[in-house]
Amino acid sequence: MAFLKYKNGELVFGLKEHRLADLQDRATPFYAYEWSGIASRYQTMVDAFDGKAELHFAMKSNSHPEILANLAKLGAGVDIVSGGELAIALQAGFPADRIVFSGVGKSVDELRAALRAGIQQINVESEPELLRIQKVAAELGVKAPVALRLNPDISAETHPYITTGFRENKFGLEKGAALRCLDVLKAHPQQLHFRGLTLHIGSQLFKLHDYRDALLWVLDFAKEVETAGFKIENLDLGGGLGIYYEADRHADEAELLREYARMVLAELAGRPYQLQLEPGRWIVGHSGVLVTSVEYVKTTPYKNFLIVDSGMHHLIRPSLYSAIHRVFPMREGVADDVYDVVGPICESSDFLAKKCPLPVMQEGDRLVIADAGAYGYEMGSEYNAKARAERVLLP
Repeated sequence: MAFLKYKNGELVFGLKEHRLADLQDRATPFYAYEWSGIASRYQTMVDAFDGKAELHFAMKSNSHPEILANLAKLGAGVDIVSGGELAIALQAGFPADRIVFSGVGKSVDELRAALRAGIQQINVESEPELLRIQKVAAELGVKAPVALRLNPDISAETHPYITTGFRENKFGLEKGAALRCLDVLKAHPQQLHFRGLTLHIGSQLFKLHDYRDALLWVLDFAKEVETAGFKIENLDLGGGLGIYYEADRHADEAELLREYARMVLAELAGRPYQLQLEPGRWIVGHSGVLVTSVEYVKTTPYKNFLIVDSGMHHLIRPSLYSAIHRVFPMREGVADDVYDVVGPICESSDFLAKKCPLPVMQEGDRLVIADAGAYGYEMGSEYNAKARAERVLLP
């Protein structure tokens, strides 16, 4: 199944095959998301784990309020990384006891807000953070639910900017630090309630051996935790399962998910842990597009440029990660020319795609950037005093 394809020469989007030409009256640039596709991917993941996993949607991947509200109604939890995301999650209708708080830089005010709200757990990333949580909990007269995020020193096969479980990454506790945190937990039972262990080794992962190595590492460490007298309630394995941007390989993605789920459930069989996951991109990535218009067609002796009204300030992934996003014209045609699709921002790194085979393009033509449902709008900016892209949710 393709999330973007041509039907009778016109570009259609999503499970319901929405005609993007029907949005012609909407000014560009804008993101379009499809709820049906998101709901389908969410249910696919629920089913893969036989309903045994708590899914906490990673809000950092997509924060559209209606998408969040719909996921909350489906029973999803949410993974947040800031006080701002906490407020958005509560506004969207997520019960506090389905909210987990990750991230390395939680401020005192953010921790206060989380503890006052009564969230499910705070994923602790460092010894100083745990000590701060203890002090804030004592100040508020509450007991803070915490899980220790571990760094298993695994260099996952992905872009170096999105590895998060290697010893040189800023995330998580190495084994020695985690053991010292257990001492802190023992010393402050009135303020700290140990919920379990968590890890997240990176994003855009396709190699199951990375996940298996991390899981076996954390299960081995869990033995030491239990020997020290702690009960592990939750085991949070994070997210990171990859999607293919270069081609429609949705069947391969679904099979990778099933293989991952089988591996995890087999390793956890008979263990009294509640499995938690933090999916983001896998749920929403394909169910979003960025629609932009051509401002100028610039031809040089060296290459052809399509200068469009969107750019790195709306979708920074190509500039930041050298990520590939396919580009589609609104109407099907023969790809007679090759263009670099670039934005209006005063940076040479401002591009959406390079060496794109496309039909002959003219000013005013619209282009659709595929697979922009995750880490698009959320990583946007107002650089050069440009406005952020609008967002629309289709059924």
